[in-house]
Amino acid sequence: FTVGGFGWIAKAEKMRYEFGCKLQFSLRCGVDHKRPWKCEAEVKMNLKRTDGTNSSYNMKRENFHERSIIFEPVDWRRGFPDKVTVEFDIHIISSFGGRFASFCSKPEIFNYQNQMSNVILKIGERKIHVSKEYLSVHSPFFTAMFFDDFVKDGGGGNRTERRRL
Repeated sequence: FTVGGFGWIAKAEKMRYEFGCKLQFSLRCGVDHKRPWKCEAEVKMNLKRTDGTNSSYNMKRENFHERSIIFEPVDWRRGFPDKVTVEFDIHIISSFGGRFASFCSKPEIFNYQNQMSNVILKIGERKIHVSKEYLSVHSPFFTAMFFDDFVKDGGGGNRTERRRL
C-alpha cells in the first residue's frame, strides 16, 4: 500500500510455542534502497480480533531505511482467531525521496528555487537549482568545490572558481 508517496510493506509471522501462539507484525518502507531517502513517521497499528478484543500499538521511527518497525508479538493462548484485521495509521512527519522517481521524469523541477536549493549549477547553458550540502554528501568533488580550497571569502560573499569537468 502507498502512504505519503512511499510504498509500505507489512508482514505477519506466526510463531508457535508450548503455551500457545504469537503473531509478530512488522512494517517497513518499500522504497528502492539504491537511492537516498528519509521518512520520519508516526505509526499506529490497530489490531481487531473476531472475539471483540482490540489492541493499538504506537511507534515513532526516525528513519525507516535502516530497519522495519517490529511490533510486540500478539499472544493468543488458545490459538489464532479465524480472522484478524490489521490497520496501519501512518502520519508522515518529514520525508525526502519518496517521490524521487517522479522528480527524475520531470527535470523541470530543478529550473526554479525551492526550500532546499541554495546554489545554482550551470551545466552547459542550463541552470539548475540544487542543495550544495546534498551534493557534497554524495560527491567529494562537490565537497571540495563548496567547502574546501575552491571557496574564497572576499568579505562581500563567497566566490567559487570556475572548474571544467
